[in-house]
Amino acid sequence: MTTSNTLFLLFACLLTAIPLSAQEGANAQPTEEIGLRLTNLQDFNLIYKKELKNGNFRRLRFAAANVGLTVVQNTEAVILNAGLSAAIGWEKRVAIADKLVFHHGWEPGISLGFIATENFNQLTVSPFVGYVLGFQLAVSDRFMLGLEVTPSARVTYATPSDGVASVFQANVGFNTSAVGLTATYRFTRN
Repeated sequence: MTTSNTLFLLFACLLTAIPLSAQEGANAQPTEEIGLRLTNLQDFNLIYKKELKNGNFRRLRFAAANVGLTVVQNTEAVILNAGLSAAIGWEKRVAIADKLVFHHGWEPGISLGFIATENFNQLTVSPFVGYVLGFQLAVSDRFMLGLEVTPSARVTYATPSDGVASVFQANVGFNTSAVGLTATYRFTRN
């Protein structure tokens, strides 16, 4: 099974595991959104949002898993690296204009990375918490385009391996990978 198939299957399973709850009022189904968040032309995140009873949204974000395999010619060196990132958050929306909303809220998450060679194995764990600030424009009744930034605080721990000491790192800040363009499709389930 390829990485993209595995990621799609994981995402589909997660979506079906999210319970739907009926809201008060006739035909009041929660609004849901699914789409992509792009931070550059190489990296993207899958994003899913679901309206809660109080009008806020819960958001789930999954970074595209990366898996790489490098074989160095004329040696027996093989390098395997893999990574995955996920976050869950809550966003509040404030109407700015007829089709424009401002959204903000907390988004904690975790990133995992793994590197393996013949002589070296290392697992990297990076929990983080960010605060999403953004705008969404309703292009139509079903499609939304957005721009958001997520300043965050992150702690990274890399396990020790084969003579290499463990690494602990902490940072707080804002960088270009915190800026994202979003495109989402809005729908309701019956």
